[in-house]
Amino acid sequence: MIAIQYKYHDAGLVTATSGPRREASLVFKLCPIIYPKSPTVTLRFGGVFNEDSVSRFISSINDDAVGEDAYLARCDTIQIDTKVPSKDGDIFVFVGLDYFGQIRIHCQHLTELKA
Repeated sequence: MIAIQYKYHDAGLVTATSGPRREASLVFKLCPIIYPKSPTVTLRFGGVFNEDSVSRFISSINDDAVGEDAYLARCDTIQIDTKVPSKDGDIFVFVGLDYFGQIRIHCQHLTELKA
């Protein structure tokens, strides 16, 4: 069963990248209320099937960047899609960011890496 290890609600999005080969990464500073040490976690999507829409979503975030001292966005939700069963090699994840809305990322691999 595919699961998300961390709770991303109210986490600050530090960086968002797509590419070079059908991949995307979102780096979050987790909410200090939920995680007192407020760790940084990279959420990496490998083998993205809907690469065009994901790269447009990430570009819109980066195009709207305020400055180096501010987060790019606040995370509302990150969750595995419950309506479409995910399995290894075929994963569906909802990413919701305040102001930018929500996207469903369809990928082959999902990894969470705590810095």
